[in-house]
This record gives sequence, C-alpha cells and structure tokens, in this order.
Amino acid sequence: MPAFKFKLEKVLDYKKAREEERKRELAYLRGIYKKEEEVLKSFEEEQGRYQSELREKEIEFLDLFEILAYYRYLARLSQGISKQKLLLEELKGKIEKKLEEVIAASKERKVLEKLRERRFGEFQKYLSGLEVKFLDEIATSAYVRQRSASSEVGSGKKSP
Repeated sequence: MPAFKFKLEKVLDYKKAREEERKRELAYLRGIYKKEEEVLKSFEEEQGRYQSELREKEIEFLDLFEILAYYRYLARLSQGISKQKLLLEELKGKIEKKLEEVIAASKERKVLEKLRERRFGEFQKYLSGLEVKFLDEIATSAYVRQRSASSEVGSGKKSP
C-alpha cells in the first residue's frame, strides 16, 4: 500500500519554524519590557523617597545647597522616568507588532495543516476504495472458483 506524502510538508515545516521563531522573539521582547518596567518602578520609588526626604529637609530649614542638590537630583530622576516611559511605549509597540506577526504566522501554519488534513482524508478514501476493490476481486474469484467447482461436480468431471 502506498504511504501518505503531503507535497507541501517542507513548506509546513518552514511555517512552523517561522511561527516558533516569532514566538521566541515575542517572549524576548516581553522579557525586556518587564525588566524596563522594573527600572521605571525603581526610579519612581527612589523619586518618592527623595521627595519625602526633601520635604523633611525643607521643614528643618537645612542647607540651601543640599536642598538644591535634592531638586537637581529629583529633576534628573524625573527625566529618567520620562525617558523610561517613552522606552516602554516603544517596546509596547514592538510587542504588539510582534504579536501580530505571531498571529499571522499561526494562521499560515493552520491553513497548511488544514490542507494536510484534507489531503490525508482524501488519501484515506483512496485507500478505502483500493481495499473495497481488492475485497471485491477476492470475493469474485472465490465465487468463480466455487461455481466452477460446483459445475464440475454436477457434470461428473473429476479434477486432475
């Protein structure tokens, strides 16, 4: 009996590999996003700490230069936070684009898998047809042998 061979198997394998590569890239981008989110969180926590310290220093009427240093540092932290938020927005856009690529690659793979399933179903019908034909031939030859054997017995002929 012939074995099933899907003519587009190599294309399907390529589509699967492409989808997996896109998934790995998406996971990598999500990992970077998470790390950058943690950086933003640490900036914001540090900003909160320094703002609290500054309020305490202002109440105590301490050194003007020290208070100015706090303001400068808080301004740099604020710039860092703004840059980090922009970076996260950029990464979010890249993640969304990569997710769309993963979805598209998945759809392409699924189309080929459906086609493969359909072709396999057609192949099974073909095999079933061959099997029916083969069984019909066996039944026909058995019937012919039985008939010829019964006609030989009825006519009194002996078989050699």
